[in-house]
Amino acid sequence: MNTITLIELPVVVAIIGIYASLVLPSLGKARSKALVCLNNMRSLNTAGKMHLA
Repeated sequence: MNTITLIELPVVVAIIGIYASLVLPSLGKARSKALVCLNNMRSLNTAGKMHLA
C-alpha cells in the first residue's frame, strides 16, 4: 500500500508554497499589463470613432 508519510506531507506543502510565491507576483504583473493594453485599445477605439465622425 502506497501512502503519504508524515514527512512527505509538509515537504509537498512547502514545495507548493514556494511555487506559489514565485508564480503569484508574475501573475500580478501580467494583470497590470493587460489593463494597460485594454486602456490603449479603448483609446484607439475612441480615436477611430472620432476620426470617422
